Amino acid sequence: MHYESNVLISPRLDYDKTNQLEKLSLRLKVPSDRELHALIEAIEYDQPFLKSITIGTSNEEEMINTAFHLKTLIEHTWYEYKHSDVYVNVVVWKNNVGSTKKYVEKFIADSPDVWITLGSQIGFSNILKRLFRLEVWDSRKTYCLNSLLSQAMIDIVGHKYFEGLNGISYHGEILKVKKGIIVSNVNYDSETSFS
Repeated sequence: MHYESNVLISPRLDYDKTNQLEKLSLRLKVPSDRELHALIEAIEYDQPFLKSITIGTSNEEEMINTAFHLKTLIEHTWYEYKHSDVYVNVVVWKNNVGSTKKYVEKFIADSPDVWITLGSQIGFSNILKRLFRLEVWDSRKTYCLNSLLSQAMIDIVGHKYFEGLNGISYHGEILKVKKGIIVSNVNYDSETSFS
């Protein structure tokens, strides 16, 4: 827990928010190869010299398989086109747990150059609220796949937690959260690029 405006705030979601996010999670879709390749292109553009990536996912079997498929794609792309190796770590978290602390510690371990998230909304929201409180985590270096970056989710969990996050739409379009709103067709300039 932490203090915000003299009120003790828990990183856990309340019952109503959890219920809303569970309903959103029912529409969970496995990311397409198009989304995965668009994500890799966005990361290549933003972080051309990266050496490490951590992929976080919820514990649905299809999402775990997608995370390991993405790991293979990234490693192959960097070796094939950049002639360098990149270390890719996969962290799997449970959606409904008493504490997300151990998953967050694994997710931020070794301070990777980029974080990627996929999976269901409920698990990611609990992780995100805890990540928000850590200085080592940088939202501008975090990329969300699937429906983890929807306006409904931002409105339910809170705008501040999503500020600066990057996303890839179902059509492979690059998204970014600015002032609590999802902006598409992001033009990369000195303000949005962090290389």
